[in-house]
Amino acid sequence: MQKLQLSRLVFTTLLALGLAAAVAEAQYRVPDTTTSVGEKYHVEVSFNFWSPTPATIVNSEALGILGTDINLVDDLGIEKQTMKDLRIVLRPAKKHRFRINYLPMTYAAESQVKREFVFNGLRYRVGLPV
Repeated sequence: MQKLQLSRLVFTTLLALGLAAAVAEAQYRVPDTTTSVGEKYHVEVSFNFWSPTPATIVNSEALGILGTDINLVDDLGIEKQTMKDLRIVLRPAKKHRFRINYLPMTYAAESQVKREFVFNGLRYRVGLPV
């Protein structure tokens, strides 16, 4: 009798657990692939300002004459300036993008040579205007 009650208890418990198990609905949902998060646009425009440091070293060799390393800031007196950057993204269809970037970058300076150096096979002496 006791064995029969134990088996009924086990059977009832297993049946209750089986019926109480919920279906994992996330497995059966179809994701919405029509749009992505943040991708509902046709034109995106940005205009940015930034100030890069013109810390650049250049060197040029010509006619077998080795050039000297020239620091643009220390040797030529180029100063830091603000750059303007225009970026446009055109998205005519879901899978097509046209990116346009306009970054006019111009550094100009007038100075006198503070040390002697060789650039592109030519020797620049101290005091020469560049």
